[in-house]
Amino acid sequence: MRNRRRRKAEIVFVVVLFVTIGMTLPTYAADSLKIGVLVPISGPPAEGGTRMLKSIKIATEEINEAGGVLGKKVELEVWDDEAQVDKGVTGAKKLLLKDKVWALIGGYRSGVTLAQQEVAAEQKRIYMVTDSASNEITDRVKQDYNKYKYTFRSVMNVDQVGELMLPVLTEVVRAKTYFYVAETTVWSRDLAELLRKAAESRGIKRVGYVECDPAAQEFTSELAKIKEANPDVVLCALSGSNDVPFVKQYIGLKVSKPLCFHAADIIFKTDLGEHGNYLICMAYSWKLPLTPKTLPFYEKFTKVHGEPDGWQDMRSYDGMHILIDGIKRAGSLDVEKVIKSLEATDYMGAAGRYVFDDKHQCKWGPGYLEGIIFQRIQGKDMIIYPPKVATGKLAPAPWWR
Repeated sequence: MRNRRRRKAEIVFVVVLFVTIGMTLPTYAADSLKIGVLVPISGPPAEGGTRMLKSIKIATEEINEAGGVLGKKVELEVWDDEAQVDKGVTGAKKLLLKDKVWALIGGYRSGVTLAQQEVAAEQKRIYMVTDSASNEITDRVKQDYNKYKYTFRSVMNVDQVGELMLPVLTEVVRAKTYFYVAETTVWSRDLAELLRKAAESRGIKRVGYVECDPAAQEFTSELAKIKEANPDVVLCALSGSNDVPFVKQYIGLKVSKPLCFHAADIIFKTDLGEHGNYLICMAYSWKLPLTPKTLPFYEKFTKVHGEPDGWQDMRSYDGMHILIDGIKRAGSLDVEKVIKSLEATDYMGAAGRYVFDDKHQCKWGPGYLEGIIFQRIQGKDMIIYPPKVATGKLAPAPWWR
């Protein structure tokens, strides 16, 4: 009798244990793997977030057409975070706790991404960041590896943006002074400080600094300060709905100095028209045969959505492929195994070769990922840096003095 009771108690314990495990572990359908997408698809940054989503969808379609991953079809669960911290955190929690996604991908505004990163760390889920640039996102990985090892980034950090922007001062314009136009975001302020230190070490002085709200549409006072400072070049780090009106007002008033934007958003081509003439921009992916995957991506994206830009699109597309490639090489959905697999990534994407450093940041430089500086002339883009791919030199606008 005693043995029978003990046996019954053991059976009850085992049943309770399995029920408890089932309640605490994420569940996955036998034929699908859910990935949560965190991007703004409404509000001022909607254009950029929508392009990220389109690129991720293209990659997902390719992955599923090739058989999926570990016998599973990849499914996307999308959350519109509107580039706002509270909605971003709510979305990360919903996707991970309610929708039971296996990992997260996206991240537009750095401040929002940093908050979402905390949720991913708490839930021990991988977060592939494909747009946010703040150094802090990946610095955290090295500072507290056990907590933040779940974060990887397929897009440039602020240091890498600065490495491409600095040659505008030193090689393209050969400036002695510059003016910096920032927006009230983490990455833009970080970039301002990085450039200030790098420029000063080369004897180049920052003679002015202004910050603009990402939703701003009128810049009379900012343009007046630029004119008064009279710099050799203006460096601009705007990425919201403010970028096009700023350029239009700057060029429209014929401010007599070159204007350089931190990135080449495709909206410049579609919305600026003649106001885009003589504008200097940077791009981190381009319609060049960088790898065998570059032009096919351009063709596929353009056919469905119009031409991609030089920032979010290709890096989001590559980021999705890298995430799934990490799972395939791990041969498992065990998060710890996939982290180790991603840390060993050596992936040739559409933008170039992806290898992660000890901060889980994709490496920058020859042999890895690089960028270009170009200038718009009569609706055409002329590469002016680096020399190895340049198609021309800086062309002065008639009103520059």
